[in-house]
Amino acid sequence: MFEQNDTLFGRVCIRGRYIAGKRNSDGRLQPLLEIQIKGAGSYKESFLSKAIPIKQQDEDAKGTVEKAFIHDFVRSVDSGWTAEQIWMVERYGEENVLTPRVVVVTSTSASSARVLYRRG
Repeated sequence: MFEQNDTLFGRVCIRGRYIAGKRNSDGRLQPLLEIQIKGAGSYKESFLSKAIPIKQQDEDAKGTVEKAFIHDFVRSVDSGWTAEQIWMVERYGEENVLTPRVVVVTSTSASSARVLYRRG
């Protein structure tokens, strides 16, 4: 975990890492994720761990794809919020797009978002 002073979010501690994905019975890839933030209800795990359609990748005999996703855990040093996000490339219509899914938790609320980044 390292600390940085972000111009948008202020001082934050960040831990980023690759995580594996497991192909489920319908061929979608699900992040193998251990949720770090506490609170926010049960929806956060299902939102962050949602299986996505993905093209065939190198996988082991158990259907696991190493380094399939990027997982970030972010904690605000001064503002009291934590965030957890999963970065992936998934199909959106006919194109591949970068889609982070994020859950942000404060002492009084929890919010989630999905962003689509298209190549321009």
